[in-house]
Amino acid sequence: MQRLYARAARIMKGRISSQHENAWQAEDPAWQTMLFTTLIFSQLALALEVRTERRSLFSPSLFSNRAMLVSVFIGVAAHFALIYLPVAQRIFGTVALNPTDLLISVSAAVAIIAVAELWKWRLRATAGR
Repeated sequence: MQRLYARAARIMKGRISSQHENAWQAEDPAWQTMLFTTLIFSQLALALEVRTERRSLFSPSLFSNRAMLVSVFIGVAAHFALIYLPVAQRIFGTVALNPTDLLISVSAAVAIIAVAELWKWRLRATAGR
């Protein structure tokens, strides 16, 4: 699973750095918020993926653990509050992300899901041999 996470991190880094080449050098609050958002969404995606080692996230068991889904939903909602509510922005030093930056952060989480699904597919395929 560590190799899976490392691969997903490289994909995520490539996506972010290609869109925002030198923003991190300027200590840009938008860049920091985007990185924070990417980490949060990626961790939530990974939490959903590691529930089982071989079964797909999209199998019927996705809805079997409602507490996990509620936790992920609360995590996303709390994160949006941190980046879009002015009071939270002042406390945590975040800024509102534009739709493009938010899409890049979400796509990194989707990349983690895709890599994990490919890994699980490979495990299932080799187990049948």
